Amino acid sequence: MPSRGGFVMGATLDGSPVELVLCDQDSHLLILGPTGTGKSKLLNHMLQSHLAQKALPQAEPRSGPGRPSEFWLFDFKGGAALRRFASNSMVSRFVTDIDGHDPALLWAGIGVELQRRESLLAQVGAIETSLFLVIDELAEALRGHASAQAELTSLLSRGRSLGFHLIATSQSLHSLPRAMLANVGSHVLLGKPDPMLLMQLGLKSAAETESNISGWLSAVLHRSTQNPVGFIFPNQ
Repeated sequence: MPSRGGFVMGATLDGSPVELVLCDQDSHLLILGPTGTGKSKLLNHMLQSHLAQKALPQAEPRSGPGRPSEFWLFDFKGGAALRRFASNSMVSRFVTDIDGHDPALLWAGIGVELQRRESLLAQVGAIETSLFLVIDELAEALRGHASAQAELTSLLSRGRSLGFHLIATSQSLHSLPRAMLANVGSHVLLGKPDPMLLMQLGLKSAAETESNISGWLSAVLHRSTQNPVGFIFPNQ
């Protein structure tokens, strides 16, 4: 079980848990890897670990990374990747690329929420919930509507102090604007590390972790404030 507000990523080969708390410089996460490396499976694993915290009996703080959580799930794989979480009480929005939603209203909603949180922070000095926007296949989302890039760039630059975080997957950096990438503090790389990709992200050489354990996949977590950590996670 992760600490309050955290996501369990997996474990090191010696069994130590690897956890990520999105806050400060590491407020947003981009999961990168070619098809078949397990991006959606890692996303499912992370969500399952966080949503399970609802049952914890401890008091819920009203500020910082331990505040109550809310999720918006945008599944641009037709809903197959994230639909299992759609009915969870922490999930207030579940959107797919085939549900007939109005894309202009969808992306405008990010700006509306940012403005609401800024007003709330100015009025009462606190944010009531941490909001996580989870997007499976970010590149597809950006191709879907012209306003997606501007709204997501605004979220990445303004969301840190407002408790509004982006967690997204992508097969590559192709079509992802530099202005967006500059404000992503945490990255997970799946598959064999690509030196060109590391250079584009401004990352040092990866800590490699290869899993030969049946039923497990491997990845490397890079955070702006810590050394890279290799970990394994369930292939399910």
